[in-house]
Amino acid sequence: LVDPAVEALHSNYEELMAKLQANKGLGPEASFGFREIVHRSQGRYDMTLGDKLKAAGPDAPAGLQVMKFLLMSPIWRQVLSGLLGPDYKVNWTAALYAKSGCLEQKPHLDGAHLFQSTHGWAVPAPAHALQLFLPMCETPLARGPTEFWPGSHRVDAARFARELPSLGLECAPGDAIVFDFRVLHRGMANTSGKWRPVLYQTVSRAWWTDDFNFPEESIDDAEANAADYQEGGPGTRAGFIRRDL
Repeated sequence: LVDPAVEALHSNYEELMAKLQANKGLGPEASFGFREIVHRSQGRYDMTLGDKLKAAGPDAPAGLQVMKFLLMSPIWRQVLSGLLGPDYKVNWTAALYAKSGCLEQKPHLDGAHLFQSTHGWAVPAPAHALQLFLPMCETPLARGPTEFWPGSHRVDAARFARELPSLGLECAPGDAIVFDFRVLHRGMANTSGKWRPVLYQTVSRAWWTDDFNFPEESIDDAEANAADYQEGGPGTRAGFIRRDL
């Protein structure tokens, strides 16, 4: 079932690489961040797909149809509604694409703890955003699955998260991984000789928006340069500052 989706993701990657070279003079090894694709770390690419999937009608290629089918599953909707409320929203529909040979990432959060900067480390808060990962390939440890630090999303554990035991979560097509935006995690090294594709959505409570993980600038904008990626730290998150906010 997922083979057409994997082919579509690779075609999307190649199309974006061609645009990067033609419009910006950048190759796949360069550091860059645009609305369509971000080079997260060496050999790891994050591609937004929301506009492409929204525009995909009944006559769209099979790969896009498969992705829409997988993401529209009532199972995910029921789970996410139960965790975030029936009015939850999708912030990003995207795909992670990790090439063989990429090294392990630095452990990181996808978003910060709310209110930590004003209330310190003693105010627990329920989940405000989640990631839904749908693996598009068999992912044993050699293919570089995501390594998680369970429990690290709790604000009282955040400062000591790296002292918690971690888990490299092997997975396969048909699995779904749902995790809190604040969980410490990283992509593991991919030594398999194959790409590792993951379809995912960032979802949140209706009142919250992820304005940081993708920049505003498009590859197609004549004046746009590769946006600066900002490193995170304790109580802060890594990503892109949106200049119009």
